[in-house]
Amino acid sequence: MVRLFWMLAWLSTAALPTAASAATRAGNTQPGQKADAEQAVQTRADTQCPSGTVKGCVDAAREAEQKGDAPRAATLNTRACDAGVAGACAALGEALATGYGVSRDDAQAARRLQRGCDLGAARACTTLGTLTWQGRGVKADPARAGKLYLRACDGGDATGCFSAGICARTGTCAPRSDAKAKKLLQRACDGGETRACSALGGR
Repeated sequence: MVRLFWMLAWLSTAALPTAASAATRAGNTQPGQKADAEQAVQTRADTQCPSGTVKGCVDAAREAEQKGDAPRAATLNTRACDAGVAGACAALGEALATGYGVSRDDAQAARRLQRGCDLGAARACTTLGTLTWQGRGVKADPARAGKLYLRACDGGDATGCFSAGICARTGTCAPRSDAKAKKLLQRACDGGETRACSALGGR
């Protein structure tokens, strides 16, 4: 029972980033056609972005984040997300979910994260899964949360694999399967998610 409690506690916070890492951890996009499409988006002209392209907003948002100017980063990520940059939507959604540089707004966070997830940012799928698990900004739906975690895992996000593994181990947001849980947790551990390594009883 104690072990289950800690597993659920891990799951409830699995994807919510610390404020300082909201933007830098959110840009992992899926390879292939979506990545090519995003590259094309970033070359589009936008006179309201530095250097006159969408990429200028993306780069300036990253620079603002590194300098600790979270409000400017959020403004630039809003512009880039509206243009269709997956990582910008993920960063903006996480900022809205944590109140980092903007007023916290769970409903807006969920919408931005959904857009980022659909555009290919695996991290956005993970964070949206946690909001869905918690019922923040969207109706609480553990089964949907589990599917979002799997989608994130398939997109290469180790935290998504960890969360999906906990779902499978506990049966709270996916059919219970120790074998599937072990496989997912191993993927997460191999991807650098140390909590997954601990859950496996390893390093």
